[in-house]
Amino acid sequence: MNRPTEIALALALAVVLLPVMLLIALLVRLALGRPVIHRSMRAGVRGRRFELIKFRTMPPGAGGGVTGGAQTCQGWPDRAHAARQPTG
Repeated sequence: MNRPTEIALALALAVVLLPVMLLIALLVRLALGRPVIHRSMRAGVRGRRFELIKFRTMPPGAGGGVTGGAQTCQGWPDRAHAARQPTG
């Protein structure tokens, strides 16, 4: 796929998914408060770092390790993978 086609497809998907992302943001805001977005640095291919942006699914200070932190919102964003928005 060439670059202009990829850009056009990305813009079209962004327009289609915008109402869904706004609904998820509203639900997270009502259930957990602020902030709605969680950012973290991750290691990618060959150790190259990138910033992962996703909707928050745990209350602040809940941990997040393998056994730490109970999920709120019944895990709905993670189950659907709708909350993951990698950048770059």
